[in-house]
Amino acid sequence: MSRVADILGEAGHKVTYLEPLFVEKVAAKGPINRNVQIIEVPRSKFIIHLFTAQKSDSSGSARWETTTLTDFWVTKKYIDLLRVAALDSLERIITDEMMMNRLKALQFDVAITQPVEWSGYGLFYRLGLKKYLTVFSTSPGMTYSTIFGAPYAISYAPAMLSRKNERMPFYDRAMNFVYTLMEKPLFDGGYTPFDDLLTRNDPEFPSIRELVIQSSFFLPNSEPLIDFPKPKLSKIAFIGGLTVSGLEKREKLNEEFDEILNQRAHTIFISFGSMARSVDMPRISKETLIKVMNIFSNITFIWKYEDQEDPILRELKDNVHTVVWAPQLALLSDKRLTAFITHAGAGSLQEVASSGTKIMCIPLFADQFGNAGQLERVGAAIVFDKAHLKVEKRLVEAIQRLISDDRLRINAEKLAEMITNRPFSPSEILVKYTEFAGNYGPFSQLDPYGRHLSFIEYHLRQKLKGN
Repeated sequence: MSRVADILGEAGHKVTYLEPLFVEKVAAKGPINRNVQIIEVPRSKFIIHLFTAQKSDSSGSARWETTTLTDFWVTKKYIDLLRVAALDSLERIITDEMMMNRLKALQFDVAITQPVEWSGYGLFYRLGLKKYLTVFSTSPGMTYSTIFGAPYAISYAPAMLSRKNERMPFYDRAMNFVYTLMEKPLFDGGYTPFDDLLTRNDPEFPSIRELVIQSSFFLPNSEPLIDFPKPKLSKIAFIGGLTVSGLEKREKLNEEFDEILNQRAHTIFISFGSMARSVDMPRISKETLIKVMNIFSNITFIWKYEDQEDPILRELKDNVHTVVWAPQLALLSDKRLTAFITHAGAGSLQEVASSGTKIMCIPLFADQFGNAGQLERVGAAIVFDKAHLKVEKRLVEAIQRLISDDRLRINAEKLAEMITNRPFSPSEILVKYTEFAGNYGPFSQLDPYGRHLSFIEYHLRQKLKGN
C-alpha cells in the first residue's frame, strides 16, 4: 500500500496514508513521496501482546511442513491474526472523535483499501466515502474475483493452495474443487466481527461484504503475462509489478555485494522473505542445503539468514555468504546474478519476472504455490517441493539444472522484455483508474446481476412453480 501512495503522490495527488501499526515500525518502510501525508495509528497493548505471542509460537517452523492441511492452517492462523488486529484498530479509530474529525476534514475525493482484514471498508462507511477502490497484494485466485461476480473456473484455474497447473485430469480437478472450498472461508469470510461492531450504532449498516462488492474497481497485483488465464469482469484491472515499477534504479548495490558478485562466474541468491525465514527451516533441511552449497564450490551463494550467530553456519565454506538483509531488487537487476532461489512470494514473483533472472521456487504456504506455478508455466522457473529439501540428490540435480538449462534464461529474459514493453504500465493503470473512480464512481453498471442469482438460475435451469 505504501507504493500505491507513492505512485499517486508522484502523479501530483495529495495522499493521506493511514497506517494502523501491527508490528514494530521499520524505519525504511512506508511512503517517501513529499505529497504523501502519513497518519500512524499506534499499536494498542492488545496488538503488541497478540504479535509478541505470534512470534513465540511455531508458526514460522510450521510453514516448512509439507502437507496441504498444514499449509491451510498456517494460512488461516495468519489471516485470523490480521483480522483480530484490524478489528481492534478499526474500533479505536471510529471511537476516537478527534481522529474521525481530522479524517473528515480532509474531504477525500476517493479512497483505496485492501481485502482480507476488512477494516478499511468499515472506516470508509463511517466517513461517508462511497468512491473507493480495492487493491490486492497478489494474484486474486478465483475467490476474490467471484466476490465481485466473476464465474468460477475450477476446471482449469488452480486454487491458491493447489500444487497443480491449469492442465488437470479428473482427480486433480476434483481436488481443485476441494481446495477452492477450503479457501472460500479464508478469503471470503471473517466478516461477522466487523459487521457486529459497525451495526452497534447503525442497524442499517449493509455488511462488510456488500461494501467490498461496491468498490468502484478491483486492482490485484497480478501480471496477465504470467498469471493463469481466468474469467474477469470490467471492474477488474491488473497492476502486476506495481511494487517494482520505477524502483529498479533507486536501489543500489554497496561495495560488499559488488565484491561478492565478482568472485565467481555464477552467483545464486537465496531468500525466503520475512514471513518464512531461513532460520526456521527444519535442521535436516538446513544441513542438506549447506552440504549442497558446499559441493558447488564453483558457485557463490548469497543466503539471507536471520541469525548470524547460529552455530550451524560454521559448516559453510567460503563460497557461501550469509546476510541478514540484502538489496533484493538491485541484486536481481544485476546481470552478474545467475539465479534466484525463493519461496515465490508475490513481491518476489513480480521482481524476478521484471528482471529476467532464472528462478527456482520453493513455495511454502498460501499463494506461493500458485505464484510458483505461474512462472513454471511460462518456462522461467523450476518448482522444487519443500519436502525435498531433505534429499541431497534432488537438490543437487535441481541446482545443476538451474545453472545449465539455457531455456530458463531465454524464457526469463523474454518475459522481462515483454513486461517492459507492455502497452500500459501498472503505475498508469493505478493512476487512471483511481482518477476515474474519484470523478465518476461508484459504478453500479459494472456490477453483474449474475451474483444475485441462485445456483439453479445461474446455470440456466428453470425453477418449477406449483399449480
